[in-house]
Amino acid sequence: MQYVRTPDGINIAFAVYGAGGVPLVSIEPPHVSHLKHEWQMPWNTHFRKIERLSAHRRVIRFDPRGAGLSDRQVVDHSLAARVSDLAAVVDRLELDSFAIHAVRNAALVALSYAAANPGRVSHLVLEDAFARGLDFWDTPINRGLIALAEYVWDVFTECNARVAWGWDHARDTPMGLAGDAALRHAAHTRACINQGDFLSWATAELAVDLVGILENVDAPTLVARPEMALVRGHDEDASRRVAAGIPGARFIVHGGIESLCAAIDELIADAPAAATGRLHANSGLRIVLFTDLEGHSAMVSRLGDARGRDVLREHDRLTRAALASHGGQEVKTMGDGFMACFDSAQRALDCAVALQRTLSAPATLLAAEGLRVRVGLNAGEPIAEDDDLFGASVIAAARIAATAAPGRILVANVVRELASGKGFRFDDAGEHALRGLSEPIRLWDLRWTD
Repeated sequence: MQYVRTPDGINIAFAVYGAGGVPLVSIEPPHVSHLKHEWQMPWNTHFRKIERLSAHRRVIRFDPRGAGLSDRQVVDHSLAARVSDLAAVVDRLELDSFAIHAVRNAALVALSYAAANPGRVSHLVLEDAFARGLDFWDTPINRGLIALAEYVWDVFTECNARVAWGWDHARDTPMGLAGDAALRHAAHTRACINQGDFLSWATAELAVDLVGILENVDAPTLVARPEMALVRGHDEDASRRVAAGIPGARFIVHGGIESLCAAIDELIADAPAAATGRLHANSGLRIVLFTDLEGHSAMVSRLGDARGRDVLREHDRLTRAALASHGGQEVKTMGDGFMACFDSAQRALDCAVALQRTLSAPATLLAAEGLRVRVGLNAGEPIAEDDDLFGASVIAAARIAATAAPGRILVANVVRELASGKGFRFDDAGEHALRGLSEPIRLWDLRWTD
């Protein structure tokens, strides 16, 4: 267990499990978050998710202010303060890029941080999400529960648990556990948070409305809802509205922890099979990606060496973060661009889209200087030698990137065909006679802005 202090002096407890892969910060709502207690209760579904997700990646958990092992009796429970808890943890761990997995109310923290930090959040997984506090707290069930919490705390925790697990002691729960799981859930809530912190948090969250910022979230996003929701505080439509408001987000209804974690693995694509280390000869089909920063020399001349280097440093950091997040392997950098390869057309295209969205975000130095990046992709069986790739397919990928307009993603027809049925949309860019190639290639412009 480790601690970090927020700017307003609150001590936040956090822990790191597993190693490797894309770092994943997993956040639970305050009333069910306790880094020690949750590991003593194997029936806890979050306990089981952490075990599964940390099998091949680093997972970071923290208790938000007023909960678990973090400071209690906190004055400021505003959303901004809760976002600062997350920021303090990831800054302490020096995470330039990371994914976020957030459950129910914690989705508000994840959405707020992701919208304000484009490029830093590589992926977003939201369970039972909602974008307005009213969608959760201003329901008949939860209005009654809040009133009960003000007067009889112990009774509230048991009633709240019954809402989730059911009222019949004898019957099995949707998770297949004995009916007394509700009593253990109530005890867990009392261990996680006290009455004062709960009421302050609920009151502050009631006024939150993030509907207007959903369109600013540019990370690949998965919004998930279980087939048999344990928490009946809000309906499925609230989660669907979150997915509809985030560009490119996907909504799923999953059948349990294993299917949810499989969907997370697919989104983040950082399983052990992801490309790492040296390039291997005779590895078959590869998707080759080239990037090219427009006007590099003119930019350095205009801005000067120091400022120009800052721009390039940001460009390199964000590009490498996108590659790492999508299972890409950096082959080499050419100063103002990258060459990378993938073993999946979908991951290569997802990476290209994430890269364009990240580098064009208003908060970046590139956007501030009006700079854009060209991206080109081709597929083939190049020759791997001395940690580099050679052959006609590589030459074509480089020529395609050079042909692309700034801010666009241009792909060879073979890449488009490999990604058929994956939800990507392309505009026909016609046939092009590329320098050094004997035959014209039909190219397609990947539509990533809508």
